[in-house]
Amino acid sequence: MKFAKASHPIKLDLEAASEAEWEIASQRASAMDELVVHGAGPSKVAKTAQELGLSRAMVYRLLARYRLNPAPSELLPKREGPIPGSRRLAAVL
Repeated sequence: MKFAKASHPIKLDLEAASEAEWEIASQRASAMDELVVHGAGPSKVAKTAQELGLSRAMVYRLLARYRLNPAPSELLPKREGPIPGSRRLAAVL
């Protein structure tokens, strides 16, 4: 099943993030720094995942995002649910 993509990129509203969300992003950034500096081997990723209360797959996704843009704002928790402006079906069937 393919999902239609939004016609415009979705931007995260940094000012709408709560203090708790910024704290989570800061903790994640510290952990990602450690993985970047000391290596991201499977055992280190598993330990980081356990410390952050995340799955190993999520740590790898966060690490990939962080390597592209090493800023805590990149690690803010994403909102659940569909992306605003996205559609489940393509406009043309």
